Amino acid sequence: MADKHSPDPVENYISLMRLRGESKCSECALLNRCLPRSLADTNLLPIFESAVSGNFAIDAGEDLLSDETKFSLLFIVKSGTFKAINRINEANIQAFYFSGNLIGLEAIGQRQFDSRIIALERSVICAVDYDKLLDLLNRLNQVKKHFIETISLQHLESLRLFAIIRSGSVQQRVAAFLLFISEQQKRRGQAFLDMVLPMGRTDISNFLGVSPESLSRTLTSLSKKRLIKVFNRRVTLMNYDALSKMLSEAD
Repeated sequence: MADKHSPDPVENYISLMRLRGESKCSECALLNRCLPRSLADTNLLPIFESAVSGNFAIDAGEDLLSDETKFSLLFIVKSGTFKAINRINEANIQAFYFSGNLIGLEAIGQRQFDSRIIALERSVICAVDYDKLLDLLNRLNQVKKHFIETISLQHLESLRLFAIIRSGSVQQRVAAFLLFISEQQKRRGQAFLDMVLPMGRTDISNFLGVSPESLSRTLTSLSKKRLIKVFNRRVTLMNYDALSKMLSEAD
């Protein structure tokens, strides 16, 4: 943890966030996202906690970062959802981050965040000092391996989704997006066939590169085919296998 007698580096780093209170890693439901399961109950836990700057809550609509934020922290989403938007063209939604996702990986190389990160609902994040984490990874090979595997999986999921968004039909894009969110919930141990979307249809259509009208027509079409059931933001996947098969079909 940060030295209580020195200024908290997070205070000037993300001014809109409010300290929720100290929380031990041992009490965190996402512990196994950070440490291998075999090491979670060992004496390595206090060592890992030394890299944690704290847990913070942020309300819906608030920015995680200021315009001039320099990279020094990685963020683990503990609960809630965020969207990343282009600072120049705010209609360009670049990514969504869900519980268990890491925010800030793209800023490591240039030590600068290019995107605005906005909470879609009241969310909680864990801030991790990157330099302290790097030192920890260099000393503990098992933790390093686990961390690399975690970011690799997150990157792979994004690549698969963007491959469909780049070349798929509107129906395939929508199906891929719903399955992507379903997979996020499944990994968190939540019901993965029934979901309440934290983002509105405008954000979804911008992210998928389709018009709001096309998104609405596609959701209606999938509903008529009894592949999904939609009520406002609640979506139920009625035929998961058929939706998955749709992604591999030629347009």
